[in-house]
Amino acid sequence: MKIIARNLAEFIDVVLTLKDASMIENLLNYSKKKDYDKFLKWVAKEAEADPEHSEQSTYVCSRIQQELNRKPIDDLYEYVEVIVPEQRKKMAPIPTFDTLGVVSTHAVATHETFSMNRDSTINLKDLEHFSREMTRQPNWRLFETCNFSTSYRTMMN
Repeated sequence: MKIIARNLAEFIDVVLTLKDASMIENLLNYSKKKDYDKFLKWVAKEAEADPEHSEQSTYVCSRIQQELNRKPIDDLYEYVEVIVPEQRKKMAPIPTFDTLGVVSTHAVATHETFSMNRDSTINLKDLEHFSREMTRQPNWRLFETCNFSTSYRTMMN
């Protein structure tokens, strides 16, 4: 397993780079710069072989870039094989077999929370602000702790 992006926004950047989400799985097979270069040349050749698909992909990617204000990654190898793993090491000091790692909540410098409970009224402007700010973080958490269980006594009242 390989983590290829730090967050959803950067995952979209990877898709924009390849212009085809189905190509992402191929990244799992490469770890060297020359292999990435060869793969990207192959992707370009595949695009030339199917001009209709290439035209559609280009159109969809340009719309994504406009609507979501995203852009392709300049050096895919550098991003996937160097930047993402270095960032992961900083964020997850305890490695695990699945490569996700364990992150201490104390390791995060600042962590904004959005508190609510059953009786609270949610201010939509506050929620919108929270959501907008937290999606800028590489490891944002919408809810740190959720308790969805309800006691039997509460259900019966």
